[in-house]
Amino acid sequence: MAAIFHTQVFTGDAATETTVVQKMPQAKIIHLATCPDSLGTPYGLALAPSPEDDGWLTSEEILKLNLKADLLVLSASDTALGKSLPMV
Repeated sequence: MAAIFHTQVFTGDAATETTVVQKMPQAKIIHLATCPDSLGTPYGLALAPSPEDDGWLTSEEILKLNLKADLLVLSASDTALGKSLPMV
């Protein structure tokens, strides 16, 4: 997907909070893919920590950024799990 949009993917140790926060204001499309464990914490999105940050990107921190993105997607596996409603 990154090749289609001519962009760079940040994964693993390269996906530090500092790097992601520095790149987000210039991005037209932002896709944050995570696992439910990081979404379920009181801290926020779990990223790789670095000497400059704690590795937690909170919604409050994202709201303070001057984003110009046309699209921001947060995707996670198993986020729609839960009790299903009975069919009528």
